[in-house]
Amino acid sequence: MSTLVLEVEEETSAQQLLETLSIDYPSLKPYVAFIRVAVNEEYVSDSTVLHDDDVVALITPVSGG
Repeated sequence: MSTLVLEVEEETSAQQLLETLSIDYPSLKPYVAFIRVAVNEEYVSDSTVLHDDDVVALITPVSGG
């Protein structure tokens, strides 16, 4: 697990954050469509607006067997 502290513009949505991260970290781009976003330990929709001091987690696909 890695931690990254970011400042984003007001009214930034979860989807906008993913888009920004895929620009800053191009290796992330192929996975953006499959990543789920959690804010403050709860899954959220792409349109969820982020607020000061939110903790955002990017959840990658997993499989089991």
